[in-house]
Amino acid sequence: MRIVLSIGAAVFVAACATSSTPVGGTCETRANAELTALKAAIQTSEQNLARGYALVRQLDPATGQVTEVQASVNSAKERQNLSNMQGRLGSVQAEADAGVAACG
Repeated sequence: MRIVLSIGAAVFVAACATSSTPVGGTCETRANAELTALKAAIQTSEQNLARGYALVRQLDPATGQVTEVQASVNSAKERQNLSNMQGRLGSVQAEADAGVAACG
């Protein structure tokens, strides 16, 4: 698994080095994309645990409106998921920093 991540990081760094403003956004934005998503997921997990439930968006087919409804969470699984994400934070931060540094 680490090999796949390293290869992915190398490809990403090479892509950043070829252009400072790629079609997918700035190099820095792309370098930080996984980190930003991980931090958002951690925040959502923390909020779910604090509330005791998750907020899920659902489309009402009759009205076409999107509403948020409460969904129960398995607290033990949510804590484990949060712990796993927090454990990944350091390595994802390092990859993002390397990607940003390669942007120039």
